[in-house]
Amino acid sequence: MAQAVTDKAAALKEHFAKMSPGKLMGLRQITDVSSRFKFLQTTAVERMKTLNKIVDQHAHSWLDRYGIKTSELAGAVDPTWYMSGPLALSTGSGSGRAAQGDY
Repeated sequence: MAQAVTDKAAALKEHFAKMSPGKLMGLRQITDVSSRFKFLQTTAVERMKTLNKIVDQHAHSWLDRYGIKTSELAGAVDPTWYMSGPLALSTGSGSGRAAQGDY
C-alpha cells in the first residue's frame, strides 16, 4: 500500500513537472475580467460537468464505505458537540459561537 502511494505521488510529480506554467496558473493567467467570465461560463462549466459525471459514476457514500446506517448516527453524536471542548470553552461563553479555526 505504501509503495502504491509513493508510486502515485511520483507519477503526479512527473505529470505536473511536464506541464507548462500557463496550464498550472489557470484562471490567474487571465487578467482581463471579461475573459475570466468567459472562461468560467465555458471551460469551467464543461470541466465541472465532466467532474460531476465521474463522481456520479464512481463515488460512494462514506456511510456505505464503513457500513454505517443513517439511523445509527443520531445516537453516536451528542447534539451539542460543538458547544463543549477546548475550542468552545476558550471563547469564554461556552456557546461555541465565537470559536474560529479548523473544525
